[in-house]
Amino acid sequence: MSEASVQATQRETAQAPAVESRWPAIIALVVFVGLLAELPGRFRIAPPWVTWVGLVGMVGPMLGSAIFKSPRALRLERILVLTFVGFSGILLLLSLQALVQFILFKPGHISGLSLLASGVAIWCGNVLLFTIIYWLIDGGGPESRAAGSDSEWLFPQASIPKYAGWRPKFADYLFLAFETATAFSACDVQPMSRRMKLIMLGESVISLVTVVIIAGRAINILQ
Repeated sequence: MSEASVQATQRETAQAPAVESRWPAIIALVVFVGLLAELPGRFRIAPPWVTWVGLVGMVGPMLGSAIFKSPRALRLERILVLTFVGFSGILLLLSLQALVQFILFKPGHISGLSLLASGVAIWCGNVLLFTIIYWLIDGGGPESRAAGSDSEWLFPQASIPKYAGWRPKFADYLFLAFETATAFSACDVQPMSRRMKLIMLGESVISLVTVVIIAGRAINILQ
């Protein structure tokens, strides 16, 4: 191999972004779609196969971006996943709306156990959905953060010298989404940008409606 070829290969290797593993995000998407599919038919807005087909279409680009590590593959992945998450988020909101309307106008036509299970599925789906959103857009995405881009969240590790160079990974955003849905606010991690504050507000509202209206009504019926 010529010296020029070796240098070109070295430049491509140096320019290739560090790509975070996609498996945690893929597993989260699988669980999220499974939760939507298991909702009772009267609360599902689209047939289960619609979201499953969309998920299958996501896995290829996500794995491809991790294998090829090219900026083009990463951009394609980002566009497709954000589109899928946006579509799935609309389905989740419409399912929540249908469930709330059923409680308000047909309270005697659903069992407490079915209502509670549906509420749990929507709440867990809300956590997973916003985990993907936080992970994908914070600081420009996982590869941008790995390259040194600043996070839009103030994690505790950022102020501890021992963790110099620390960057949030998928599990950190899962914990962030969970505590936001549980406490209706960020406890250990603070939002630093307006858009993250608005996104966190949206997650908190969905969680609040699910817990107060749906879970509360289900527990009341069971008692």
